[in-house]
Amino acid sequence: MTIISFTAASGSGKTTIVDKLLKYCPDKFIIIPSYTTRKPEDRDLIGEYVYLSFKKFRNMLSNNDFKWDANPHENLYYGTTIKSLDSAFNSNKFHLMSVVPQVMQVLYDYAQEKNSILIPFYIEPPKEKILRERLLQRGDSNDSVNKRIKDCKKWESTAKDSNVPFIYIQNNGTIDEAIIKVLTNLI
Repeated sequence: MTIISFTAASGSGKTTIVDKLLKYCPDKFIIIPSYTTRKPEDRDLIGEYVYLSFKKFRNMLSNNDFKWDANPHENLYYGTTIKSLDSAFNSNKFHLMSVVPQVMQVLYDYAQEKNSILIPFYIEPPKEKILRERLLQRGDSNDSVNKRIKDCKKWESTAKDSNVPFIYIQNNGTIDEAIIKVLTNLI
């Protein structure tokens, strides 16, 4: 049916938005998992990730199982399988996924190739001070926060320079306000 993607820098609220959509409308939405080599974190959603060893991830890469893969942070790999995407495009539910901007063009082009619908949202980060506080509250180190804030600026530029028709959502208010903005764009 349709894939709804959320792209944003760490701490911008994309996972929280996906979580709320899954809770508010469990009969309408399902998550597309990303495969990753990172360790599980407490804030991860159920079904959001499939955790793999580097060896298993590399095997899947060599088998061309992924439609996209990325290495956005040192020693971390992410990807989404072709099988997951094709299953989503042939489903009767809305499928939600979080995607880094570097691979959004690949995902968007694939949706067009499949004559399927992709609705790409970009969650704009809050002001740097608020973003820094969010990242520190969730347990990120100062070095990690500084890197993620720097990445945030690059990601925004990548998104704006792409051909992907992002729907930009500013997440400066409550999470429910952001959800209403997303749902309003889906109607």
